[in-house]
Amino acid sequence: MKINKETLREIIKEVIEETEQARLRSGDVSSHSMAQRKAMVQGGIDDAERAAIAAVSKRLAQAAKAGNVLSGTLARRLKQLTDEIDKVLGVQQ
Repeated sequence: MKINKETLREIIKEVIEETEQARLRSGDVSSHSMAQRKAMVQGGIDDAERAAIAAVSKRLAQAAKAGNVLSGTLARRLKQLTDEIDKVLGVQQ
C-alpha cells in the first residue's frame, strides 16, 4: 500500500494529537495526586495512614483498569466503606 504525502501528514497529525491528549490526561491525574498528598500532609495524616490510603487507591485503580469497580461485590464493599467513613466524619445520609 502506497501512502501519499498528504495521508502521511494526516496520520502523523493524528498520532501527535492522540499523544498530546494522553499526556494531558496523565498530567491531570498527576496534579490530582499531588493535591491529595498535599492535603494529607496538611491534614495531620501520619505516614502509616498515608501508606494505607495510597495502597487502597492504587489497588482500586488497578481493579478499575481490569473491570468495572462499581458492580458486584466490590461495589457493595465500597458502599460499606464510604458509609463507615461517613459515620466517622459525622456525615448524615
